[in-house]
Amino acid sequence: MPVKQTLDLDASVYELCTLHPELIELLKDIGFDNITKPRMLGTASRMMTLRKGARLKQID
Repeated sequence: MPVKQTLDLDASVYELCTLHPELIELLKDIGFDNITKPRMLGTASRMMTLRKGARLKQID
């Protein structure tokens, strides 16, 4: 049975992807297309949260 995990929508994308590297591909697939670029993950993602990013990308 898969383990359910809860993500803090107000944590930085960088923090979440560092703790859960498997999120990178998932986030890319749902619309965070620049997340796979190392420079983007290392800079903007430190200030961007999932909640803010989803709002900007118009993702529910």
